[in-house]
Parts: sequence; structure tokens; C-alpha cells
Amino acid sequence: TKEIQIANGTIFTRNVEEPLFNIMFLRDQMITTDKGVVVGSMSTYQRKYETELIEFVLRKLDIEPVHCFDLEGTAKLEGGDFIPGGNHAFIGQGLRTNEAGVKALLHENVMSYSTVYVVKDKFKDQDEMHLDTYFGVVGERKALLVNDRVDTKVDVYRLEEEGYVRAEKNVPFSKVLEREEYRIELVEKDIQLLYGVNALSLGPDEFIGVDISEKQHIKNKFTYNKSKRNYG
Repeated sequence: TKEIQIANGTIFTRNVEEPLFNIMFLRDQMITTDKGVVVGSMSTYQRKYETELIEFVLRKLDIEPVHCFDLEGTAKLEGGDFIPGGNHAFIGQGLRTNEAGVKALLHENVMSYSTVYVVKDKFKDQDEMHLDTYFGVVGERKALLVNDRVDTKVDVYRLEEEGYVRAEKNVPFSKVLEREEYRIELVEKDIQLLYGVNALSLGPDEFIGVDISEKQHIKNKFTYNKSKRNYG
């Protein structure tokens, strides 16, 4: 690592052997809870040092993170696995965010949602690497969900005086959403592969999504084999 002093701070540079090819994907390195920004820890070595850069930039913007994960630690947390929903939040535990990362987030006093739902992804497919690739909130109590995710198991945590305590285990995702009175639109896998679930919510009933009709020629090329899923 090479350190360069400048007038208003310090810049750290790394050797070219560790370039940050994916730094343009800026929703992955951090999450924003009701208490502030949490800088996570990337699960792949190629993206390991992105959080170090993001932490530096945030402080240059006078944004002090409420917590920063240790990039050398075993706990992994990526931004695509966190979705707030008002008085509750969803955390995906799967290919990128691991169990240790979920536990760290729950016990670091970095959020105050009354309920946190830990959505446990058993498939761990690269094309559904994050929670927001198969589940997306597009409005108040309105969401998109890939149709083979309705039975995905969810652990329910309630905020008590001593912190978050697990109240239920392995509740079907559809049951959780029903309790929270979500209106759900089920999405086919071929639409998901075209990023049809990924949506940017701008406000009540207003979001930016992908125009699937413009990608019909791409959609026709997919020959997704649903039998590869293990439903056991």
C-alpha cells in the first residue's frame, strides 16, 4: 500500500494487481438503516477493498458511518441484501451476505426496526446473488417476488430491551409478507433474468424499473432449466 499526503487528507493507493473493476456498482458496499450508513464487507476477494474506498469517500462527504465491518473478518454484508420497509427490514442471507454478517448487523446496535426478517437463501445461484434480485419493494406494502421464492425460509427477529431476539424460525416468505399486508406480484424466472425484479423506489407508488418489452429478443434466448432447483 502506498500513502500519499494531500492538503486536506490522506489518499491510499494500491498496486495495480488489486484494481477495483466493480466499483461502479455502488449499492453493494454499504447499506442505510434508520440509524445511518453501515459499510459492509465484500464476499469476493476481487471486491474486497471497495469498502475501504467507500469509507474514505463517505468521510470526505462528512458522512460518518455508524459502523464499518472489518474487511479482513469472516462476517460479510453486501448492500443488495438489505431492504428497509418502514417499521421492519429484510436481510438476505445467502451467496454474498453470510450468517456471520447477519448476526453482526443484528448485534451492533446500528438499526432500530421493530422487526427484522432474515431471508435465508438455500439456492445460492449467481443470478440471484442478492435479496434484491428476487424480491423488490416497489411501494408501500407492494412488492415483486420470483415465484419459486414463496416458500423460502425466514427467521423473525424482534427488537427487545437487550437487542434483537429471534422470535420465530423458518417461516415461509409468503407468510411473512402476508402478515405485513404486502400486495405481491409474482414474477417468472425468465423475467428475473432480465432484471425484472430490480427496481429503484422513488416514493409512494413511483419507481424506476426495466422495460422488459424492449428486451424480448434477449429474453427469447434464455433456456432456463427450472429442474436445477433443489426444492427438497
